[in-house]
Amino acid sequence: MRANLVLALGLLAASCTSSPIRSPFDPERFAFADEELVEFEGGGVVETVPGTWISYPVVATRPFDRALVSWNVDLAPGAGYEVELRVRPDGESWSPWFFLDAYGTVPEETRGARRSESSAGRVDVDEFFAARPERAAQVRFRLHGPARVRRVSLSLRETGERFADAAQPRVLLAPSTAFALAPLVVPALSQFDAAPEIAPRLCTPTSLAMVLRGAGIETDPETVARRTFDPLHDLYGNWPRAIQTAYGFGLEGRAAHLSGLGDLVPWLAGGHPVICSIAFAEGELPGAPIASTDGHLLVVRGFTAAGDVLVADPAAPDASKVLGTYPRAEFERAWLGHGGVALLFGEPVLPEPVKTLPSAPDPGEPGGG
Repeated sequence: MRANLVLALGLLAASCTSSPIRSPFDPERFAFADEELVEFEGGGVVETVPGTWISYPVVATRPFDRALVSWNVDLAPGAGYEVELRVRPDGESWSPWFFLDAYGTVPEETRGARRSESSAGRVDVDEFFAARPERAAQVRFRLHGPARVRRVSLSLRETGERFADAAQPRVLLAPSTAFALAPLVVPALSQFDAAPEIAPRLCTPTSLAMVLRGAGIETDPETVARRTFDPLHDLYGNWPRAIQTAYGFGLEGRAAHLSGLGDLVPWLAGGHPVICSIAFAEGELPGAPIASTDGHLLVVRGFTAAGDVLVADPAAPDASKVLGTYPRAEFERAWLGHGGVALLFGEPVLPEPVKTLPSAPDPGEPGGG
């Protein structure tokens, strides 16, 4: 069975000039299907030395083979930082530190020491893929200049056999309950209203601009794009960079692997639209403004009474066509088949369930299409 574990580490942690810290933590836990979300309030156990922030080791409740790190960091002008991750299987030593990302102004001489691959696994743009089942993880920040690590979120996922064939995604989990939620108001923005030379690449900045505007923060996709741009990979769709960009505008968040659409409900109930990363082949997502995609981000703003997904899709040719509805089973397949990654902003709310929805039929079963 696929499982996810999401943890937030080191809230209100240390600046690069602070002394070593040992502070207690009291985790608050939420469980959504196969996903566990753990928020560590009060700092966790954090070790710092001048210029370095290191989280305490996180021991997962089950083995994992993918890790997604995101962060909220206060950064002074002219400062910068590098983010690294290491992992450890049961009963063995730690892997080398893997380089995840650099932000702000970073000395040229540090770049030669970066490692993105070893026998333990590899980093693919914004996510770590283990070569073996791992059981523990640790995050490190190398700080260059005044910076404060306020939140680090670590999402650990076991993919298992059910994701062995990525070319044949299927609905792994359908939401079993719905909540009495009004659809969220999301300002409609099309990425194709931006400069034509970059517009096809701006689904992430445009989705983020819609979320920011919905939170009362005035900005536009091109302004957001300048902040999210990843020069190492020449792209605008780096998930942790989107989280840090939102934080720079005043909106806290984290990136996480989720198990199904039901896991979005606590954030939607709190009034927070969710950005989801999807992929689909031609004909797999009815009503989509693009025929197919290897990776695309859009905003989920709620559900219909039948459980279909209300979206704000930045790939629409103009703003009048951005708001729409996608069938639940097809959307969930496109989302979970691409990793089930969501960008979550604000804090979740757990409302009382008011009715039960029928499960989405499995395409391989009678009546599944």
